[in-house]
Amino acid sequence: MEAVRKYSIACATDEIIAVKEWNEYFCSASDRIPRSTKMNEEVIRDPHQALLSILHCSLFVGFHPDQATEPVVDLAIYLRKPFAVVPCCVFPSDRRLSQNIADGDRSPEEIRVRTYDNFVCYLKRKHKKMRVAELPFDELGGSAARRTVLYMIPEDYI
Repeated sequence: MEAVRKYSIACATDEIIAVKEWNEYFCSASDRIPRSTKMNEEVIRDPHQALLSILHCSLFVGFHPDQATEPVVDLAIYLRKPFAVVPCCVFPSDRRLSQNIADGDRSPEEIRVRTYDNFVCYLKRKHKKMRVAELPFDELGGSAARRTVLYMIPEDYI
C-alpha cells in the first residue's frame, strides 16, 4: 500500500524516479515469495505488470488474509476501489494496529487492537462509509468461522 501511495505521489513530480522506486520495492518484496510454490506460474514477477494490475483492478478481495487485511483495506480506500475483506486472525503484537481515536469529549488515546471485535471496529474507522455484514454460512468443523465482511462499493466514495 505504502509503495503504491509513494509511487502515485512521486509520479506527480518525477515519473522516472517513481518507476525506479517501485521497481526496487517490488523486486525486494517478490524475492520473499518462494519460487517453489505450486502457484509460482500465477505469481506476477514483472514490476510494471504488477503495478498495472493493481492500478487497473476493479475490486480488491481478502478472505481471511491474515496480516494483509489492513493493507488491502488501506490500498482500496487510497485508490477509491470497491473491496470486501473477511478478517480472521488478530495480531495483537503488531504495533501498526494501534490507533489514535477521539471519543466524545475524551482526549485522543492510543488503543491496542487485541480482539477480533476490536480489529473489525479498528478497520471500520478507516472510512465513515465502510459497511459491515455477516456472511450466511455456518460454523465449520465445530469451530466458529469468521464470517464478518467489511466492504465498500463505488458509490461509497462519492
